[in-house]
Amino acid sequence: MKPITAFGILALLALPVHSAGTELVLAKDGRSHYRIVVPDGKSSAVDYAAAELQRFLRDISGARLEIITEQQAGSGPAILLGASRRVEKTGLIAEAKKLTGDGVLVKTVGNDIVLLGHGDRGQLNSVYTFLERFLGCRFLAYDCTVTPKKNVLTLPQIDYSYSPPFIYREVLAYDASRWEFASRYTPSMSSSGTMERTSGTTLRRTRTSTVWSRTSGTTLRTALTV
Repeated sequence: MKPITAFGILALLALPVHSAGTELVLAKDGRSHYRIVVPDGKSSAVDYAAAELQRFLRDISGARLEIITEQQAGSGPAILLGASRRVEKTGLIAEAKKLTGDGVLVKTVGNDIVLLGHGDRGQLNSVYTFLERFLGCRFLAYDCTVTPKKNVLTLPQIDYSYSPPFIYREVLAYDASRWEFASRYTPSMSSSGTMERTSGTTLRRTRTSTVWSRTSGTTLRTALTV
């Protein structure tokens, strides 16, 4: 019997990217080989979406995935958030352009997971759709978010796209007035949300398709027209 070398021990301890069958191992025992990769010219909406994805993945698995730009990424397994050059090579950006307002596209390509959306709101919505539909998160109320705990976080092969059938979507409830919850909440559909900063004024577009503008402590509510 041949002795086990140091290289062999490292190989045994290495975290697999694939599990049995065709599933991807996103995280195991609080560790992950994946990173969240955003485009070099990312928007504030993509920044916010990446932070939300990082937060909830850590809540679920205990693994904190690093957020990096595509210039830093290399070729390792990644969650590709937004229209980067690496995503463009897959042809999925052209496919995402066929989506209507606030639509999303979630797809596995090899070891990578691609999250795309129509516009800034669709891009943020792709994260929440991924968390809800494929990882089991539930955004039930401002003070009630369900995040399942998983020591081994796996994903099946995914090929999902969706465009909401209604442009204007709103829920008249107290919780919907809180932008943090409203941006995550889905009123029976995969809608969307973003955060934009302009001249010190923060415009928060919720998944319920309503714009909230907060200036000097005053919140103004207006309907979004698209």
